[in-house]
Amino acid sequence: MSVNRMNWLVDTEYSSGAIVKNMGSIGYLGINFVYVDYGSMQRTEVTNLLDSGGNATGLSELTLDGLGSYSASDVAIGVSYARNITDRLQVGGNLRYISETLDDATTGNIAFDIGTVYYTGLKSLRIAMIGRNFGPDAEFVDFDTRIAVPATKVRMPMSFQLGAAFDILEGGDNPYLWTVAAEFIHPNDGPEKINVGTEYTLFNLLSLRGGYRFNYDEEDITLGAGINVKTSSVGFAVNYAFVSFGRLSDVHMFSLDLGF
Repeated sequence: MSVNRMNWLVDTEYSSGAIVKNMGSIGYLGINFVYVDYGSMQRTEVTNLLDSGGNATGLSELTLDGLGSYSASDVAIGVSYARNITDRLQVGGNLRYISETLDDATTGNIAFDIGTVYYTGLKSLRIAMIGRNFGPDAEFVDFDTRIAVPATKVRMPMSFQLGAAFDILEGGDNPYLWTVAAEFIHPNDGPEKINVGTEYTLFNLLSLRGGYRFNYDEEDITLGAGINVKTSSVGFAVNYAFVSFGRLSDVHMFSLDLGF
């Protein structure tokens, strides 16, 4: 079971959680959710200015006072399934319902993710591939006449991700583990991105992490640390991560993982 909480940019709050059950030879079955709260925003109104003859001047005026505020939020609820195809190949998928609310306008859609992990046999090298957000176009409904132009259909933000990880120093009888990883992301609505990172774990208890994100507008350095404690009946981990957003505010992430 995993629970995550982030105070994201410009007063946005992001929460997520998941629980997965080992079903033996059947595979692994899980449920998950994501909730994003965009907080309260000032309502605005744009008025086109006219001259004395009633003709458009090409200028506009922004009104703020007396219009109140509105809010927006996103919710995603999903069901996941995965299993070992062989001792080296793992395959999984996630089907979820996504709903977005913007004031009194709402939209809902179904999306599907699929991913694989392959252990190459070349020492600890493993390769992962993920396809995200396969689904039909979304469309806003239930909006009122305040919207001047009716909302059009929006493509799902599909992406393809290819990653690899390798243990430079492996655990085993050693009290330490040093892993490096890299990931290539190809979205359908933006430029390709590359993430690289490393993690050093001591006595399977304390982990230190660092990374860098390439070709992002503002993001670059990432740092983190975690503590992992296991007993005979239960295990838990507490993790912290820091992401630099340049001219925007920095982001601090916390997560709690429980294993039974």
